[in-house]
Amino acid sequence: MPIVGPEALTGNQLAEQFSAALNRKIQFFSLPVEAFEEALAPVLGKQTAAGLADSYKWIGLNNKFLPRPEQVIDELRIAAPGTPLVEWVRQAVQHGYFAPINE
Repeated sequence: MPIVGPEALTGNQLAEQFSAALNRKIQFFSLPVEAFEEALAPVLGKQTAAGLADSYKWIGLNNKFLPRPEQVIDELRIAAPGTPLVEWVRQAVQHGYFAPINE
């Protein structure tokens, strides 16, 4: 499942949309990249977690060179419209990526 969508969302907005799609409270916590890497290592493996952390470090150092959402041209939006996050999460649940909570 491609993870790309038409929205530019903050961490708190991501949590709100995950909450809506999963029908449970999801909270966003900003972590230092090193803590993020350490938390991911047991799940993804040390090498993958380090690579992902390096990607975030690179983005942090180079974000002034990356396009902003409002700079994306209409032709690209039409060619690759993406999936709104709430719909993506619902599809992810259907594919077993997130377990639904039985209440």
